[in-house]
Amino acid sequence: MSYRTLWRAHYTRLALRCLSGYTDLTETHNSIWEYKRMLLFTQKKDHLLDAVFLAKSLSSSEKIVALCLLWRVNEHGWADPTLRELSDMSRLHKRTVRNALRALEDKIELSVRFTGRSSRYTFIQWTML
Repeated sequence: MSYRTLWRAHYTRLALRCLSGYTDLTETHNSIWEYKRMLLFTQKKDHLLDAVFLAKSLSSSEKIVALCLLWRVNEHGWADPTLRELSDMSRLHKRTVRNALRALEDKIELSVRFTGRSSRYTFIQWTML
C-alpha cells in the first residue's frame, strides 16, 4: 500500500469515528496532523544515507559498512544482514567489518542486538525522524 492510500484510510476511519460520536473533533484533528508529519520510509532512508555519506568523522570502512546497513534497512529502521553478507557487500574482510560495526555503535548510535546466528542493527535516529 502506498503512503497516500494509508493516509486516506486513516483519515476516513477517523472521520467515521468522529461522526459516530466515538471521538471528539480536536482528537481527530490532532491525529491527522501527527500522521501527516510522519516522514515516509524513503525520506528517512535518504536523510540517513546523506548524513552518513557526508559524515567527516567516519573512516572509509565505517562509512561503507554504514551505507551497506542502510541499503538493507526496513521500514522499522533495522537491518539484519549477517557478517558474511556485510563483508560481501562492502568487499571488506570480516574482521574489518566487525571493527567498523563496533566503531559505528559509538559514532552514529547504532544499536546491535544479537539474535542467535545473526544480529539486528537498529538506527536510533530512525525513530527521531
